[in-house]
Amino acid sequence: MITNQMEDFPAWYIQALLELNKFESGIMEEILSSTGGRKQIAAAAVSFQRHSGTVSAESLASLLRFSKSSDVLNECLGSALPSEFIPFINKQKDQIRQPLFYIGLAKWLSHQKSPSQLKALRHARRISLTTLAILDALDPVAIQPMTLSFIPNLHNAHILNAQIKFLRSCCRGITDHDLRLSIRRLGQSYGRAWKEFHEGATYFEKPPELINFLKNQLIFPAAPMRPSKEILLLDSAKKMKWAGLKYRNCLGDKILSVVRQERYYFIWRSPSNDVIVELRNDPPVGFRVNEMEAAGGGEVASETRAAISEFLHSHGIPTLPPWEDCLLEDVDSFHRRHFLRSWDQISREAAPEDVLP
Repeated sequence: MITNQMEDFPAWYIQALLELNKFESGIMEEILSSTGGRKQIAAAAVSFQRHSGTVSAESLASLLRFSKSSDVLNECLGSALPSEFIPFINKQKDQIRQPLFYIGLAKWLSHQKSPSQLKALRHARRISLTTLAILDALDPVAIQPMTLSFIPNLHNAHILNAQIKFLRSCCRGITDHDLRLSIRRLGQSYGRAWKEFHEGATYFEKPPELINFLKNQLIFPAAPMRPSKEILLLDSAKKMKWAGLKYRNCLGDKILSVVRQERYYFIWRSPSNDVIVELRNDPPVGFRVNEMEAAGGGEVASETRAAISEFLHSHGIPTLPPWEDCLLEDVDSFHRRHFLRSWDQISREAAPEDVLP
């Protein structure tokens, strides 16, 4: 019976119980046959005893047989045991962890933790040292009961923190309550996706990013041109989404590029066909025309394109010729210095007829 049970536990744990059995005969069988958290108490006690050296193996064997769990762990730890420790290790049931887990959990709990951190840890499906590190790293508004179900590592925790920081800087009137609610909705989205996955669904929607729940509150930068009767500025997330639905394009997915001042969009009102104009921000040139697209697809009529270009020129926004467009992309590229040296050499060595006016 005991031999079969021994195969279910890690070697370090069995060796520790064999050592204790030398001093208190039969204690190994008692612990392995016990229900509840006694196996976990023994694992934590041995981990503490080996780490701190405050009690001998003989004393530990006697404590495990005759003392309360909390007294055993206090003696082995050599200091006051955090009140939450025993409930947390009891959640592990028969899954015996490595000694560093018990030591790390006790050390983590010995520092003051917020109620939200403890609540999230109680709801965690599985506790690990990584779980504890995540709870220490996360922005306080992100620490909720279901957060640990979709934040599996520190990398994802830092990504979520970065999104929260960005939202705080770009959202008008956003509150911590708004963020908590959005994170809860994000957790629910992941929960639905996991359920569909485990039920064998061949397709399920990828959960959105946190920022998607608060796009309507993002602050758009000032437009690079003045309002005019000829154009409709897409100067809010709602307008971008509306234009995406009306013209059946992906404008609704480009909101962040506007907030980051990388792009700007407006609609040129034309009796024949509206035109969606994309401006690209290319420092030091600034905004310039990147693309013109007729609503519903198709080519933009040459006279309409000319009218848009004239309008933009009046606001200091250039429409660059193809060769200059390529030049800007080269200057912005990873090999910028090498390119500029090559361009300078070409311009000095070129024949007079090859030099651009």
